[in-house]
Amino acid sequence: MDSYYSISEISTGLYVEKASKFYSFLYPTQTVVDWKNSLENLQKQHHKARHICYAYRILQEDLITKANDDGEPGGTAGKPILNQLEKFEIINCSCFVVRYFGGTLLGAAGLTRAYKAAAEIAIQSADLKLSFQYESLTIFCPPNLIHNILNIAKLDRNIRIIHIDQNLNSSLNLEIPKNQSLKFVNLLRQKFDPSKPEIFNKNQIDIYNLQLVWPE
Repeated sequence: MDSYYSISEISTGLYVEKASKFYSFLYPTQTVVDWKNSLENLQKQHHKARHICYAYRILQEDLITKANDDGEPGGTAGKPILNQLEKFEIINCSCFVVRYFGGTLLGAAGLTRAYKAAAEIAIQSADLKLSFQYESLTIFCPPNLIHNILNIAKLDRNIRIIHIDQNLNSSLNLEIPKNQSLKFVNLLRQKFDPSKPEIFNKNQIDIYNLQLVWPE
């Protein structure tokens, strides 16, 4: 998973099934503490609601997921909500669905359909932004090459220029989306010396900290 979608603002929705109202809320969520705070706020605002079911996906060192039915029959609420987050590839987000009972039992199939629909309505109204997992790339090179390498880096607006050192031992530190790092390395090879790929020290390239070392 090198790219995913995220949100920066709260999104809401409403689905009605046989007089039961399902209010959905999509919250930006960077940590479990963020999720807990959002849940507590909703519990205060909707203290008369029968259920507040939810799911979240949070990317830290690993992807953390959780789904909760909050008293609904097992698998009929939290899981359908989580499935929608997964379907739309949304991460660092919590989705809550607040149910106000309308007097008619919906059954397992009806509940699953309702929670899925409510979550999807909030997602469809959200401003989804494409996000990337980044890895660090440090390039050591002669000073006269810094400008040329920067020009190549600027061709991709998703590459972040973190630090430039133009001293005698010049270096350039970048952050590159994981799914684009190999393409960038190949561009460097083609630009500067396609006939000598050995100018890169492959022993210093790994998935978390790419390093390209130029000869003197």
